[in-house]
Amino acid sequence: MISMIEPRLWLAVGALAQRWSVMTRMLVLSAFVLPFAGAAERRVKPTAPAIIPDLPTMMTQRSKVLVNESFSNDTWTKLLKSGKTDLLLGDGALRIAPQEGAGHAPQISHYARVTDVVIQVRFQLDGAKWMNVQVADNKTPENLAAVGVDPRRITLSSITGWGRTTRYTTVRSTPLVGDPAGWHTLLVEWCGNECLVRFDDKLILHGEAIHFGLPKGQLSFNSSGGGVRYDDVRIWEAAPDPAWAKRKGEVLKTLPR
Repeated sequence: MISMIEPRLWLAVGALAQRWSVMTRMLVLSAFVLPFAGAAERRVKPTAPAIIPDLPTMMTQRSKVLVNESFSNDTWTKLLKSGKTDLLLGDGALRIAPQEGAGHAPQISHYARVTDVVIQVRFQLDGAKWMNVQVADNKTPENLAAVGVDPRRITLSSITGWGRTTRYTTVRSTPLVGDPAGWHTLLVEWCGNECLVRFDDKLILHGEAIHFGLPKGQLSFNSSGGGVRYDDVRIWEAAPDPAWAKRKGEVLKTLPR
């Protein structure tokens, strides 16, 4: 009886030792390899998310498409002009950064004569102190309005002046909710003397100023102090939504205070 158990016992002990050896090698391997794998993953450049649908408008109705740019190739320069910028196209987005000695904020712009307009852009603050969506009358010339985003706040401003005489006046401001360094989508509606702003999936700002309703010719994306990555820039001519007058009161109640 003993002679029959002994071989089985030794086989079981051998199998257990073999399993232990494999597990030991796996643990040792993971201890050395996984940290390096994680480091490699952290070094991967951020890739722009997949194309998303148009965010809903509340104050306007979209009409003629002026720009629909996903930055999949360099044909974007046909509709968007750059100035004072260092540009890097790749990973499904356009990164712009300050140009050394330029003396002006990095900027990409679309030129079109409009009054009411809808602008949507996906962006990521990649080292920049702030970015904004800005409208101006380049014929006068005079800056008119902007919606700016920094790591802490989103601000709607009325603007006067041009170049060194430019002056911003805050109309409304609200704290940024979400990851300041993440990808976000900004939708801005300018219609008459009103502006309505959606950030990702929420309406966040509304304001009124005379400059909002003036004719516009330059629709720009500006930044300062570092890089910004842009994707899915979309611009439309717009018309007032007849239902806005009725829904305005209820919409304004939902905005952050």
